Amino acid sequence: SQIVADIKLGKTGKAYLINEEGYFIISPPFGGRPLKDKAYIPDGGHPGKSGIVERLNYCGKRVLCVYRKVPRLGWWLLVEQDTEEIFSPLYSLRNKMFLIALISVFIAVVVSLAVSDLLIKALKHRDEKLEEKQRQITQSEKLAALGQVAAGVAHEIRNPLASIKVGIHSIQKEIGEKLDLNDEIREDIEIIKKDIDRIASIIARFLSFARPAEPNYEPINVNSILTQTISLVRTKMKEQGIQLKLSLSEDLPPLMGDREQLKQVFLNIILNAIQAMPNGGKIEISTGLGDGIVQVKISDTGCGIPKDLKERIFDPFFTTKDDGTGLGLSIAQGIVERHRGKIEVVSEEGKGSTFIVSLPLKEVKAR
Repeated sequence: SQIVADIKLGKTGKAYLINEEGYFIISPPFGGRPLKDKAYIPDGGHPGKSGIVERLNYCGKRVLCVYRKVPRLGWWLLVEQDTEEIFSPLYSLRNKMFLIALISVFIAVVVSLAVSDLLIKALKHRDEKLEEKQRQITQSEKLAALGQVAAGVAHEIRNPLASIKVGIHSIQKEIGEKLDLNDEIREDIEIIKKDIDRIASIIARFLSFARPAEPNYEPINVNSILTQTISLVRTKMKEQGIQLKLSLSEDLPPLMGDREQLKQVFLNIILNAIQAMPNGGKIEISTGLGDGIVQVKISDTGCGIPKDLKERIFDPFFTTKDDGTGLGLSIAQGIVERHRGKIEVVSEEGKGSTFIVSLPLKEVKAR
Protein backbone atom coordinates (compact mmCIF):
# COMPACT_ATOMS: atom_id res chain seq x y z
CA SER A 1 0.00 0.00 0.00
CA GLN A 2 2.80 2.44 0.89
CA ILE A 3 4.51 1.74 -2.42
CA VAL A 4 1.36 2.66 -4.34
CA ALA A 5 0.88 5.74 -2.18
CA ASP A 6 4.45 6.90 -2.87
CA ILE A 7 4.22 6.64 -6.66
CA LYS A 8 4.86 10.08 -8.23
CA LEU A 9 4.44 10.96 -11.89
CA GLY A 10 5.30 14.60 -12.52
CA LYS A 11 3.15 17.15 -10.76
CA THR A 12 -0.28 15.60 -11.36
CA GLY A 13 0.40 11.84 -11.58
CA LYS A 14 -1.35 9.61 -9.01
CA ALA A 15 -1.76 5.87 -8.37
CA TYR A 16 -4.90 4.23 -6.94
CA LEU A 17 -6.04 0.83 -5.75
CA ILE A 18 -9.74 0.13 -6.22
CA ASN A 19 -11.60 -2.91 -4.94
CA GLU A 20 -14.01 -5.04 -6.90
CA GLU A 21 -16.94 -2.93 -5.75
CA GLY A 22 -15.36 0.24 -7.13
CA TYR A 23 -14.23 1.95 -3.93
CA PHE A 24 -10.85 3.51 -3.28
CA ILE A 25 -8.57 1.39 -1.17
CA ILE A 26 -5.44 3.52 -1.45
CA SER A 27 -5.37 7.10 -2.70
CA PRO A 28 -2.25 9.31 -2.18
CA PRO A 29 -4.15 12.59 -1.84
CA PHE A 30 -5.89 11.27 1.18
CA GLY A 31 -2.92 9.84 2.99
CA GLY A 32 -3.80 6.24 2.12
CA ARG A 33 -7.10 6.22 4.07
CA PRO A 34 -9.93 4.14 2.51
CA LEU A 35 -12.66 6.24 0.95
CA LYS A 36 -16.25 5.31 0.27
CA ASP A 37 -16.38 7.38 -2.98
CA LYS A 38 -17.59 5.41 -5.93
CA ALA A 39 -14.77 5.23 -8.52
CA TYR A 40 -14.70 4.36 -12.18
CA ILE A 41 -13.96 0.65 -12.72
CA PRO A 42 -12.10 0.29 -16.03
CA ASP A 43 -13.40 -1.97 -18.74
CA GLY A 44 -16.47 -3.00 -16.89
CA GLY A 45 -14.47 -4.83 -14.20
CA HIS A 46 -13.61 -7.91 -16.24
CA PRO A 47 -10.74 -9.79 -14.63
CA GLY A 48 -7.42 -10.00 -16.40
CA LYS A 49 -8.08 -6.84 -18.38
CA SER A 50 -5.56 -3.98 -18.73
CA GLY A 51 -5.20 -1.02 -20.92
CA ILE A 52 -5.04 2.75 -21.29
CA VAL A 53 -7.89 5.21 -21.59
CA GLU A 54 -8.48 8.96 -21.56
CA ARG A 55 -11.23 10.00 -19.16
CA LEU A 56 -12.36 12.43 -16.50
CA ASN A 57 -11.07 11.47 -13.04
CA TYR A 58 -12.92 11.80 -9.75
CA CYS A 59 -11.92 15.49 -9.60
CA GLY A 60 -13.39 16.18 -13.03
CA LYS A 61 -10.00 16.65 -14.74
CA ARG A 62 -9.17 14.98 -18.01
CA VAL A 63 -6.47 12.40 -17.42
CA LEU A 64 -4.73 9.57 -19.21
CA CYS A 65 -5.30 6.42 -17.14
CA VAL A 66 -3.33 3.18 -17.27
CA TYR A 67 -5.06 0.29 -15.49
CA ARG A 68 -4.35 -3.33 -14.61
CA LYS A 69 -6.33 -6.00 -12.75
CA VAL A 70 -4.35 -7.35 -9.78
CA PRO A 71 -4.53 -11.18 -9.89
CA ARG A 72 -6.07 -13.10 -6.97
CA LEU A 73 -7.06 -9.89 -5.05
CA GLY A 74 -9.49 -8.74 -7.68
CA TRP A 75 -8.38 -5.16 -7.19
CA TRP A 76 -7.58 -2.62 -9.84
CA LEU A 77 -4.33 -0.65 -9.99
CA LEU A 78 -4.82 2.69 -11.71
CA VAL A 79 -2.09 5.18 -12.58
CA GLU A 80 -3.23 8.46 -14.12
CA GLN A 81 -1.83 11.83 -15.02
CA ASP A 82 -3.35 15.03 -16.40
CA THR A 83 -3.30 15.02 -20.19
CA GLU A 84 -2.25 18.65 -20.13
CA GLU A 85 0.95 17.76 -18.26
CA ILE A 86 1.60 14.69 -20.41
CA PHE A 87 1.26 16.55 -23.66
CA SER A 88 2.77 19.86 -22.51
CA PRO A 89 6.22 19.00 -24.03
CA LEU A 90 4.46 18.27 -27.31
CA TYR A 91 2.43 21.46 -27.04
CA SER A 92 5.62 23.38 -26.22
CA LEU A 93 7.41 21.77 -29.16
CA ARG A 94 4.47 22.56 -31.40
CA ASN A 95 4.48 26.20 -30.24
CA LYS A 96 8.23 26.44 -30.74
CA MET A 97 7.97 24.93 -34.22
CA PHE A 98 5.17 27.34 -35.05
CA LEU A 99 7.27 30.26 -33.74
CA ILE A 100 10.29 29.05 -35.70
CA ALA A 101 8.16 28.72 -38.82
CA LEU A 102 6.73 32.20 -38.25
CA ILE A 103 10.20 33.68 -37.75
CA SER A 104 11.46 31.82 -40.83
CA VAL A 105 8.62 33.22 -42.91
CA PHE A 106 9.33 36.71 -41.55
CA ILE A 107 13.05 36.39 -42.31
CA ALA A 108 12.25 35.03 -45.77
CA VAL A 109 9.93 37.98 -46.43
CA VAL A 110 12.49 40.50 -45.15
CA VAL A 111 15.30 38.90 -47.18
CA SER A 112 13.06 38.77 -50.25
CA LEU A 113 12.17 42.44 -49.85
CA ALA A 114 15.82 43.36 -49.32
CA VAL A 115 16.94 41.35 -52.35
CA SER A 116 14.10 42.82 -54.41
CA ASP A 117 15.08 46.33 -53.33
CA LEU A 118 18.72 45.66 -54.25
CA LEU A 119 17.67 44.23 -57.62
CA ILE A 120 15.39 47.19 -58.29
CA LYS A 121 18.17 49.63 -57.38
CA ALA A 122 20.66 47.70 -59.52
CA LEU A 123 18.27 47.69 -62.47
CA LYS A 124 17.50 51.36 -61.97
CA HIS A 125 21.22 52.17 -61.81
CA ARG A 126 21.80 50.11 -64.95
CA ASP A 127 18.95 51.88 -66.74
CA GLU A 128 20.31 55.26 -65.67
CA LYS A 129 23.77 54.34 -66.97
CA LEU A 130 22.27 53.13 -70.24
CA GLU A 131 20.27 56.35 -70.56
CA GLU A 132 23.37 58.40 -69.78
CA LYS A 133 25.41 56.43 -72.30
CA GLN A 134 22.67 56.87 -74.91
CA ARG A 135 22.54 60.59 -74.13
CA GLN A 136 26.31 60.83 -74.55
CA ILE A 137 26.18 58.96 -77.86
CA THR A 138 23.36 61.19 -79.12
CA GLN A 139 25.22 64.27 -77.90
CA SER A 140 28.43 63.11 -79.57
CA GLU A 141 26.64 62.52 -82.87
CA LYS A 142 24.96 65.92 -82.64
CA LEU A 143 28.23 67.63 -81.76
CA ALA A 144 30.01 65.92 -84.62
CA ALA A 145 27.36 67.09 -87.09
CA LEU A 146 27.32 70.61 -85.70
CA GLY A 147 31.09 70.63 -85.60
CA GLN A 148 31.33 69.90 -89.30
CA VAL A 149 28.87 72.68 -90.09
CA ALA A 150 30.63 75.10 -87.74
CA ALA A 151 34.04 74.28 -89.20
CA GLY A 152 32.77 74.84 -92.75
CA VAL A 153 31.09 78.13 -91.90
CA ALA A 154 34.07 79.36 -89.89
CA HIS A 155 36.47 78.53 -92.70
CA GLU A 156 34.34 80.32 -95.29
CA ILE A 157 34.11 83.43 -93.12
CA ARG A 158 37.60 83.60 -91.66
CA ASN A 159 39.52 84.17 -94.88
CA PRO A 160 37.32 87.03 -96.19
CA LEU A 161 37.27 88.51 -92.71
CA ALA A 162 41.07 88.59 -92.60
CA SER A 163 41.06 90.37 -95.95
CA ILE A 164 38.51 92.92 -94.69
CA LYS A 165 40.60 93.59 -91.60
CA VAL A 166 43.74 94.17 -93.65
CA GLY A 167 41.80 96.36 -96.06
CA ILE A 168 40.32 98.49 -93.26
CA HIS A 169 43.78 98.96 -91.78
CA SER A 170 45.24 99.98 -95.14
CA ILE A 171 42.36 102.38 -95.89
CA GLN A 172 42.65 103.92 -92.44
CA LYS A 173 46.38 104.48 -92.93
CA GLU A 174 46.13 105.81 -96.47
CA ILE A 175 43.16 108.11 -95.87
CA GLY A 176 44.55 109.24 -92.57
CA GLU A 177 47.74 110.40 -94.24
CA LYS A 178 45.92 112.34 -96.99
CA LEU A 179 42.84 113.60 -95.18
CA ASP A 180 42.23 115.07 -91.83
CA LEU A 181 39.55 112.68 -90.52
CA ASN A 182 37.23 113.98 -87.88
CA ASP A 183 36.71 112.18 -84.60
CA GLU A 184 33.36 110.67 -85.64
CA ILE A 185 34.87 108.94 -88.68
CA ARG A 186 37.83 107.70 -86.66
CA GLU A 187 35.42 106.33 -84.06
CA ASP A 188 33.39 104.54 -86.74
CA ILE A 189 36.54 102.92 -88.11
CA GLU A 190 37.53 101.74 -84.64
CA ILE A 191 34.04 100.28 -84.15
CA ILE A 192 34.41 98.38 -87.44
CA LYS A 193 37.79 97.02 -86.35
CA LYS A 194 36.40 95.93 -82.97
CA ASP A 195 33.45 94.19 -84.62
CA ILE A 196 35.86 92.41 -86.96
CA ASP A 197 37.87 91.26 -83.93
CA ARG A 198 34.64 90.12 -82.26
CA ILE A 199 33.66 88.08 -85.33
CA ALA A 200 37.16 86.60 -85.40
CA SER A 201 36.78 85.64 -81.75
CA ILE A 202 33.44 83.96 -82.49
CA ILE A 203 35.01 82.07 -85.38
CA ALA A 204 37.82 80.92 -83.10
CA ARG A 205 35.17 79.60 -80.69
CA PHE A 206 33.45 77.77 -83.53
CA LEU A 207 36.71 76.15 -84.53
CA SER A 208 37.54 75.31 -80.93
CA PHE A 209 34.17 73.60 -80.66
CA ALA A 210 34.38 71.90 -84.05
CA ARG A 211 37.97 70.72 -83.70
CA PRO A 212 38.67 70.30 -79.98
CA ALA A 213 42.36 69.89 -79.27
CA GLU A 214 43.52 66.93 -77.23
CA PRO A 215 44.77 67.92 -73.76
CA ASN A 216 48.49 68.40 -73.35
CA TYR A 217 48.85 66.51 -70.07
CA GLU A 218 51.31 67.66 -67.45
CA PRO A 219 51.33 67.81 -63.63
CA ILE A 220 49.26 70.83 -62.63
CA ASN A 221 48.01 72.47 -59.46
CA VAL A 222 44.32 73.38 -59.67
CA ASN A 223 44.65 76.16 -57.08
CA SER A 224 47.35 77.82 -59.18
CA ILE A 225 45.17 77.69 -62.31
CA LEU A 226 42.21 79.20 -60.43
CA THR A 227 44.39 82.00 -59.04
CA GLN A 228 45.63 82.86 -62.55
CA THR A 229 42.09 82.76 -63.93
CA ILE A 230 40.72 85.03 -61.19
CA SER A 231 43.42 87.61 -61.93
CA LEU A 232 41.94 87.98 -65.44
CA VAL A 233 38.48 88.95 -64.17
CA ARG A 234 39.19 90.60 -60.81
CA THR A 235 38.86 94.11 -62.28
CA LYS A 236 35.55 93.18 -63.91
CA MET A 237 34.24 91.91 -60.59
CA LYS A 238 35.23 95.11 -58.79
CA GLU A 239 33.51 97.23 -61.43
CA GLN A 240 30.23 95.31 -60.90
CA GLY A 241 30.50 95.30 -57.10
CA ILE A 242 30.95 91.53 -56.87
CA GLN A 243 32.54 90.10 -53.74
CA LEU A 244 34.90 87.13 -54.03
CA LYS A 245 35.38 84.44 -51.39
CA LEU A 246 38.12 81.84 -51.87
CA SER A 247 38.37 78.56 -49.92
CA LEU A 248 41.23 76.75 -51.63
CA SER A 249 42.40 73.55 -49.96
CA GLU A 250 46.12 73.71 -49.20
CA ASP A 251 46.72 69.95 -49.39
CA LEU A 252 45.64 69.37 -52.99
CA PRO A 253 47.99 66.98 -54.80
CA PRO A 254 48.89 67.71 -58.42
CA LEU A 255 46.89 66.06 -61.17
CA MET A 256 47.52 65.40 -64.85
CA GLY A 257 45.81 67.95 -67.07
CA ASP A 258 46.07 70.69 -69.65
CA ARG A 259 46.69 73.99 -67.90
CA GLU A 260 45.32 76.27 -70.62
CA GLN A 261 42.24 74.18 -71.35
CA LEU A 262 41.26 73.98 -67.67
CA LYS A 263 41.85 77.71 -67.34
CA GLN A 264 39.35 78.16 -70.18
CA VAL A 265 36.81 75.97 -68.30
CA PHE A 266 37.06 78.01 -65.11
CA LEU A 267 37.09 81.29 -67.00
CA ASN A 268 33.85 80.40 -68.85
CA ILE A 269 32.09 79.49 -65.61
CA ILE A 270 33.29 82.58 -63.75
CA LEU A 271 32.35 84.90 -66.62
CA ASN A 272 28.85 83.37 -66.67
CA ALA A 273 28.61 84.03 -62.94
CA ILE A 274 29.68 87.65 -63.41
CA GLN A 275 27.14 88.14 -66.20
CA ALA A 276 24.41 86.68 -63.96
CA MET A 277 25.02 89.47 -61.40
CA PRO A 278 24.98 92.82 -63.27
CA ASN A 279 24.03 94.65 -60.05
CA GLY A 280 26.59 92.99 -57.83
CA GLY A 281 26.61 89.87 -55.71
CA LYS A 282 28.98 87.23 -54.42
CA ILE A 283 31.11 84.52 -56.00
CA GLU A 284 32.51 81.68 -53.87
CA ILE A 285 35.24 79.40 -55.21
CA SER A 286 36.39 76.37 -53.26
CA THR A 287 38.55 73.32 -53.89
CA GLY A 288 38.76 70.02 -52.08
CA LEU A 289 39.55 66.33 -52.30
CA GLY A 290 36.96 63.64 -52.93
CA ASP A 291 37.18 59.91 -53.59
CA GLY A 292 40.09 59.92 -56.02
CA ILE A 293 39.15 63.33 -57.42
CA VAL A 294 39.88 67.02 -57.07
CA GLN A 295 36.65 68.99 -56.89
CA VAL A 296 36.19 72.66 -57.77
CA LYS A 297 32.97 74.47 -56.79
CA ILE A 298 32.10 77.87 -58.24
CA SER A 299 28.96 79.44 -56.76
CA ASP A 300 27.22 82.73 -57.44
CA THR A 301 24.23 84.61 -56.03
CA GLY A 302 22.86 85.51 -59.44
CA CYS A 303 19.50 84.90 -61.04
CA GLY A 304 19.83 81.12 -61.16
CA ILE A 305 18.72 78.79 -63.95
CA PRO A 306 15.07 77.86 -64.56
CA LYS A 307 14.33 74.15 -64.18
CA ASP A 308 13.18 73.78 -67.78
CA LEU A 309 16.49 75.20 -69.05
CA LYS A 310 18.95 73.47 -66.71
CA GLU A 311 19.20 70.34 -68.86
CA ARG A 312 19.98 72.41 -71.95
CA ILE A 313 22.73 74.73 -70.74
CA PHE A 314 25.48 72.41 -72.02
CA ASP A 315 23.89 72.05 -75.46
CA PRO A 316 25.92 73.79 -78.18
CA PHE A 317 24.52 77.09 -79.42
CA PHE A 318 21.97 77.26 -76.61
CA THR A 319 22.02 80.66 -74.93
CA THR A 320 19.70 83.08 -73.15
CA LYS A 321 22.00 86.06 -73.79
CA ASP A 322 21.44 88.52 -76.58
CA ASP A 323 25.13 88.55 -77.55
CA GLY A 324 26.04 84.97 -76.60
CA THR A 325 27.14 82.15 -78.91
CA GLY A 326 25.99 79.31 -76.65
CA LEU A 327 29.35 77.57 -76.93
CA GLY A 328 31.09 78.47 -73.66
CA LEU A 329 29.63 75.75 -71.42
CA SER A 330 29.54 73.22 -74.25
CA ILE A 331 33.27 73.71 -74.84
CA ALA A 332 33.90 73.59 -71.06
CA GLN A 333 32.03 70.30 -70.77
CA GLY A 334 33.97 68.81 -73.67
CA ILE A 335 37.30 69.78 -72.07
CA VAL A 336 36.34 68.31 -68.70
CA GLU A 337 35.13 65.06 -70.29
CA ARG A 338 38.38 64.73 -72.24
CA HIS A 339 40.10 64.93 -68.85
CA ARG A 340 37.88 61.96 -67.77
CA GLY A 341 36.06 64.27 -65.38
CA LYS A 342 32.54 65.62 -65.15
CA ILE A 343 30.85 68.98 -64.71
CA GLU A 344 27.56 69.37 -62.85
CA VAL A 345 25.30 72.26 -61.96
CA VAL A 346 23.03 72.88 -58.99
CA SER A 347 20.80 75.89 -59.41
CA GLU A 348 17.67 77.49 -58.00
CA GLU A 349 15.97 80.23 -59.89
CA GLY A 350 16.31 83.55 -58.08
CA LYS A 351 18.98 82.28 -55.66
CA GLY A 352 22.02 81.44 -57.76
CA SER A 353 23.98 78.55 -59.23
CA THR A 354 26.85 76.26 -58.29
CA PHE A 355 29.02 74.59 -60.92
CA ILE A 356 30.95 71.54 -59.73
CA VAL A 357 33.97 70.37 -61.72
CA SER A 358 35.37 66.96 -60.73
CA LEU A 359 38.75 65.88 -62.11
CA PRO A 360 40.39 62.49 -61.50
CA LEU A 361 43.67 62.35 -59.62
CA LYS A 362 44.99 59.30 -61.44
CA GLU A 363 47.01 59.82 -64.57
CA VAL A 364 44.89 59.94 -67.71
CA LYS A 365 45.89 59.21 -71.27
CA ALA A 366 44.92 61.22 -74.27
CA ARG A 367 42.18 59.67 -76.37
